[in-house]
Amino acid sequence: MTILILGGNNPDNQPWVHGLGQRFSQHFPDVLVHEYKHWSSDQGSIDIDHEITRLQATVGNHAVDIVFAKSAGTIVALRAILGNIITPSYVVLVGTPISWAETHGIDLPALLTTIKIPVLFIQHIADPTISADNLKQLINSQPQLKATFLELPGDSHSYPELDQLVAATVEFTKQN
Repeated sequence: MTILILGGNNPDNQPWVHGLGQRFSQHFPDVLVHEYKHWSSDQGSIDIDHEITRLQATVGNHAVDIVFAKSAGTIVALRAILGNIITPSYVVLVGTPISWAETHGIDLPALLTTIKIPVLFIQHIADPTISADNLKQLINSQPQLKATFLELPGDSHSYPELDQLVAATVEFTKQN
């Protein structure tokens, strides 16, 4: 199986995605880590449309089975799936950034309605972009979603619990 890892907007996500990549390599034969252009160029913020285009180079000829995306990467993932750039069997969305998306004019709840494959949502109880409870309410209001939800203790948007994220992803792909 091939897993694609997409981080969040902040350049601090660069070591985070590589740490995940190392851990996921113990479970999956092919691990693809996508690095955003602005992480190395001091460009400021993510250009989602540009990153979707660049994603094709990261993926190459690989058939992506699992997409693991955090924060702004969830938007890149969902739009890439909608555009058939990637066609995974599973999606794991960590720190789904509803408020960040809203401030950038992105209707993330509408994007979620386009997903027809199993989705694991992982959210800190008090994530500042949306609390776990509020995200659960949003997910439950969309019955077409094949959603599983994992609530983690915490009040940040950084998700440092890499081993727990990997274990939850591996378990999710086995059960679905």
